[in-house]
Parts: sequence; C-alpha cells; structure tokens
Amino acid sequence: MLGLLADGLRLWPDSFHSPHFALYNSTGSPPWRCLTLVFPDRCLDLVALTDSQAAEWFFGLQALIPLNPSFKSKPIYRWHTLKLKVQYYAKQHDVSVAKYCRTLITRARKHLLQKQNHTTAGAAAGRDSSRQSHV
Repeated sequence: MLGLLADGLRLWPDSFHSPHFALYNSTGSPPWRCLTLVFPDRCLDLVALTDSQAAEWFFGLQALIPLNPSFKSKPIYRWHTLKLKVQYYAKQHDVSVAKYCRTLITRARKHLLQKQNHTTAGAAAGRDSSRQSHV
C-alpha cells in the first residue's frame, strides 16, 4: 500500500478531479466528504461518512505521500471545505454563491444582535433587581 501511495501524484479533498466520481456517486455524498487519490493510470475515490472522518483520511493519506505537490495545511483544508459547502448549499437553494453568502452574513448579524440584546437585557434586569433589593 505504501508503494502505491508513493506513486500517487495528487490527493484532492473533493470529488471534482475524478472523471468517474460523478457517474458513481449514487449516495449523493457532499463533495467536501469526498477524496480523490490520483495515480498516473487511475483514480481512487473515497467517501467519508462524516466531516471529521474526511479530514482524518485526508491528512493521514497526505502524510504518506512524499513531497506531495497538493499538500494542504489544516487552515487551507478548512477554507477549501468551507468553499465547497457554500457552493453546494448555494446550488441546493438555486442561488448564486454571492447571494447565499449575503444571506449567511445577514443571518449571522441578526443572531449576534439578538444574542447581544438578550445579554444586555439580562444584565439590565440584574441591575434593576439589585437596586430594588437595596430600597
């Protein structure tokens, strides 16, 4: 197995680089859970059950491939995975990536404002009750 991995040219953390993967991905697995190990004469496509399993497989295989030109650090891998997720969900909602990102940012802002207002209201209520107990 190690000999085979040493002959591998690239390890891709998605399914877009395999010509056959789209034909055989009957599970509908999200692209960020798919890995493609590209050899000179073939590809090996893998599908992980969870996001964490995909990351473990990717970094484990990457460590076995000497001087891999497709090396990715953990932050780069996370960024790549995030981009795949945004593209995937934008397509699922039939909107552009830019519009989907704006929607995510708007939701995050609303959530943060609600959390901030809830925290501020809780602190104000605590101050009011302490004033009443001193009266």
